[in-house]
Amino acid sequence: MGTMIAVVYPHKRYLSAKVKVFVEFMIELMAQLKHRGVVD
Repeated sequence: MGTMIAVVYPHKRYLSAKVKVFVEFMIELMAQLKHRGVVD
């Protein structure tokens, strides 16, 4: 079993630009890895 990654952040209305970019990056990265069958 692999390691689980969770991102916890306040409501999007209050996110700083850096946090928004990081969350968007992680969403895209996980989608690509899931498409390749690397993650569930």
